[in-house]
Amino acid sequence: GEGRIPDCLVSRLHRWGVRKVVNYPDTDGEGRRSSTKLAAILRGAGIEYEARCLPDHLPAKADANDLWVFVHFDPQGFRDALGRCAPLPIGPPTPSPDADVEPHTARHPAVPRAIREGAGDPGPDQCSGPEGRVPAAVQGGADTAAGDSDARCSQSSGVEGGR
Repeated sequence: GEGRIPDCLVSRLHRWGVRKVVNYPDTDGEGRRSSTKLAAILRGAGIEYEARCLPDHLPAKADANDLWVFVHFDPQGFRDALGRCAPLPIGPPTPSPDADVEPHTARHPAVPRAIREGAGDPGPDQCSGPEGRVPAAVQGGADTAAGDSDARCSQSSGVEGGR
């Protein structure tokens, strides 16, 4: 759900050769907090992160699905609308005072151990459930955003990606 970023995300993005993620967070406060958290995790792992604002004409608390409905489920219209979204400045995360904060680098080093040690493909990660397939947009290390068919390992707020 919103705000929950799976532990396996960084290892999968590294394995797929993703260098940049473009995210379209929900337009509510939780979407903004989730985007800030995702930015910190990805930047700490050496992956460029860019957030973009969904259009103002969408309803309050909108998400990428609302934009999909607005363009009448037209794939090219959706890509065009995403391309017109303005950058959303994301600053450093602000933890809540009562949060049990663990530094992200304790769980995800900037470069996965298997890659640092020259083992090649890091192989299965510690994510529960089946391995997600590599999206067409990220095969071959595309410099685009990433998605994942495994619901446990996806950012539902609209990760720009394949067709």
